[in-house]
Amino acid sequence: MGTNKYRLEDEVNNFDVLKIDNTEVRRKQIERIQATRASRDEKACQAALAAIEDAAKSGHGNLLALSVEAAKLRATVGEISLAMEKVFGRHVAKD
Repeated sequence: MGTNKYRLEDEVNNFDVLKIDNTEVRRKQIERIQATRASRDEKACQAALAAIEDAAKSGHGNLLALSVEAAKLRATVGEISLAMEKVFGRHVAKD
């Protein structure tokens, strides 16, 4: 039980295992987000995020187009999502 009866004669057991330093990956991601925020026009970015939130509240406006505009102004996906989450709430999976 639990073994493969049909094994290859030249089956290779040597393979590379990729090890990821999650702390290092997180640190680099935070640095990139900080650099993005430091290099953007913060006022324009916040106005774009407010436009998303306003459109979500009113039901008027194309949220995708507004999100693309915000992304062009260097808003992060998290910031864009949060602007909509303030109105719609966060999705919660149900059983």
